[in-house]
Amino acid sequence: MGFTKSPMVNAAAVKRDLDSLKLKGGSTFIQYTDALLIAISSVQACEKDTVALLNHFQQCGHKASLSNVHFYLPEITYLDYIIPNGLRKLSPERECTIMHMPRPTTKKAMLSFLDMTTYCRQRTFDYRSYGEPLRTYILETAPKYIKWTAELTNCYTKLKEALCTVPALGLQDCRLPFHLYVFERDGIANTVLTQKYGSGRRPVAYYSVSLRRVIKGFPACLHSVAATAVMVERSASIVLVYQCTVCVSHAVVLLLNSAHTNADTEVARGNTHASVTAKENMLQPVLAVPLFAKTRHTKNKNVK
Repeated sequence: MGFTKSPMVNAAAVKRDLDSLKLKGGSTFIQYTDALLIAISSVQACEKDTVALLNHFQQCGHKASLSNVHFYLPEITYLDYIIPNGLRKLSPERECTIMHMPRPTTKKAMLSFLDMTTYCRQRTFDYRSYGEPLRTYILETAPKYIKWTAELTNCYTKLKEALCTVPALGLQDCRLPFHLYVFERDGIANTVLTQKYGSGRRPVAYYSVSLRRVIKGFPACLHSVAATAVMVERSASIVLVYQCTVCVSHAVVLLLNSAHTNADTEVARGNTHASVTAKENMLQPVLAVPLFAKTRHTKNKNVK
């Protein structure tokens, strides 16, 4: 749609022209740069709103390829994700690209590989554990050419397999409460955000973050406090203001309120307390995090 050398300028122009568009069919409309998505349950309303959108674009001077227009499909491909009914999974083209990408031999090639996998990081529970050893080879002090070891090769292979073999994630349904399972090991916090599906729970997103070096020097119980605060903030873009039950292995509220918890600054402690004890979050103890069979957790009944 024009401005191909400046996607941000193009996106701003598209958004400006879309502000005056009123879809009468009741569709949900999503824009990402020049990729547009219309979602609605009725086929007739979808066709009506799509035609109205294309006519509006034509009046504003935009152009669109007919091959890029997909009418009322139950399953669509959007931003390299296939979105069937209530699910979100990686497209076969993206999976094929990741699996058949040659092993990087230079720092630049490793950076390209990590950029490609980072886009899919919400599909992998332990992404940071696999990617952290690879990231050491893109640092400024790292050599230009990569010397592959058995450990590095193992992380590289497992990361590719984890991205391409994980089941499809569920689309968030704000009518259902969320459950956020937080797990920390070796300074890396991992989380799975789930919602009820049938008699069990279905993953909506995975998060994996390396804790700050200062926090890694704290006692193990404070690792869980920091991991909980970080993951509550990371999942906020999906959870929004809806109810979320945070499941963690330590009594994080009790630890935050303890007079002996002076390891961090007062400002950081206050921010952590605000994140963890937000009114939409309910904390409860948990003995195991889903998808992790071998974990060590301390049962604590002080979390409410």
